[in-house]
Amino acid sequence: MTAWPAYAVVEADGYEVVQDVDVRRTTFESGAVRQARRSTSALLVRIVRVHIDSDADLARFRVWAARHAHRWFAWNDPHDGVLRRARVRGGAGSIRYAARSPAQDRRYWAAALEIEGLEADRI
Repeated sequence: MTAWPAYAVVEADGYEVVQDVDVRRTTFESGAVRQARRSTSALLVRIVRVHIDSDADLARFRVWAARHAHRWFAWNDPHDGVLRRARVRGGAGSIRYAARSPAQDRRYWAAALEIEGLEADRI
């Protein structure tokens, strides 16, 4: 199992933790709605923005994502500091990259993505 790249730093600003939907709803022709659990343990989703310091690190991260984002990898969750198995929801194709250029400074990159894993799935 590979690890999350150390040069891709998860930013604290905007970090969100949400629980995935764990019920299935069915609407009947009469208008009544039935709702039942679809799994015993729902995935926790972290909505994150990652700081990537340079164009070279962006290229490295994109290669890492193409090879590993769709699989389980070791990730140190900033939410609670626990090392657990995680994967990028939607794989490499779901990651959105944006260039940032602070005044009088060199460009860096921000990547927006969702990381999913089970709360109890510790390494």
